[in-house]
Amino acid sequence: MKIRDRYLEWSTVVDAPVTAGMSLDDFQRYYVAEYGPDSESYFGDFIKLANETGASDDYDWRNSNRAGPKETALTEDELYRVYCLGLELDEEVVKHKLLGLEQETSQTPTVAPPLPENPTTKNIQSACDALENGMTISDVEAILGRGETTKRKRRPMIVVRWAFAENVVTCHFDKADGRLNGVMIAPNYRAGTE
Repeated sequence: MKIRDRYLEWSTVVDAPVTAGMSLDDFQRYYVAEYGPDSESYFGDFIKLANETGASDDYDWRNSNRAGPKETALTEDELYRVYCLGLELDEEVVKHKLLGLEQETSQTPTVAPPLPENPTTKNIQSACDALENGMTISDVEAILGRGETTKRKRRPMIVVRWAFAENVVTCHFDKADGRLNGVMIAPNYRAGTE
């Protein structure tokens, strides 16, 4: 996505940026490092669309985002302030955004059995269906086993991945409270190549 003169990677899983705002050159270096040399073949098309519309696809991040405190939506100016300039939102803005939210109810997360030693896609899908937003990393690890946390500065979230023979599970946890706010399952294309 593009806001003013800055480019960011947007996650439709968490409906928020997963990188800080960067210059075009820095963003291209990041993108190729993150997605591999083959990504250069379509990077130009993504950037052309982002320059024209603000996004590299038809996703409406301006009206559908959870990038603010407690997953509230941020305006384009607020996104720029927080993710591109690295500044915090004004206290009054935060209070206003949180006023409209209901009090959180404390719920005990659903307890699911841990995965078997060599899980199948069906086992993994079942386990992920039992995951609920609001679970902690330790709640999720009790079901999926120990995950690998990716170390990326400036992300508004903690990303934990589990690589199984057939699938990779990626979970996003809010950095502020450590609660689960997104799960993605994908085929493990690297299985057997290492």
